[in-house]
Amino acid sequence: RVIQLTRTLTSGAMYHVGFSAFSRLRDDPERLRRSFIEATQLSCLVGFAVAGLMVALANPLVTALFGPGWTLAGTLLQLLSIELFAGFFSMFFSASYRAMGRPGLVLWASLAYLAVGVMGVLTFSWAGIVVVTVVWALRSFILMPLHLRFVEKVLRIPPHVLLEAVFPVAMASLLLIGVSSLVHELLAPRLFAMGALAVGGISGIAAYVALVAVARRGILLSGVRAIGAAVRRE
Repeated sequence: RVIQLTRTLTSGAMYHVGFSAFSRLRDDPERLRRSFIEATQLSCLVGFAVAGLMVALANPLVTALFGPGWTLAGTLLQLLSIELFAGFFSMFFSASYRAMGRPGLVLWASLAYLAVGVMGVLTFSWAGIVVVTVVWALRSFILMPLHLRFVEKVLRIPPHVLLEAVFPVAMASLLLIGVSSLVHELLAPRLFAMGALAVGGISGIAAYVALVAVARRGILLSGVRAIGAAVRRE
């Protein structure tokens, strides 16, 4: 439910914004491609930070809040958080399909996700809940080539172009996970639980922002401008 809520809170508003923007640009393919890539970069900039923090700290956070009896639940939440990376990367895919008059692709992609998910659960149910959770989280990555093929067909964006656009953010998210986990492990014996979590999370975010700023400063500046515009509208 936590994973569903995280995706719903972000995808709801972002989908409608993306659909409206892409619909207006459907007669200008070059601007549409640029807008789609920029929107995906911004989605990943915010989403990968959220996903990275959950992967790094979800388990100790659940344990700190509810006690050691909930450790398995924290592990499952941590594993399910991996799916958020694919979710934020593909945030605007469905909006672009519909904006370009290809809603059938959304149906086919949804059926594929359902089929792979159900088959994975039935195939690996004997292995236990942890393995099933891993399979469920990885289905988005297994089917990502299908989405990339659809994007190439509809928007004429080669997969490597889209992947290269978000590569710096992806690497920064791995750094975030490593730094947050390491700092938390070092401080956990010395600080109270929530203090170690807070310092670990802040340290990871700082490393994340620093690497993005060095590797692809334009993405970070675009994100800051977008957040500033949203705040001013509020």
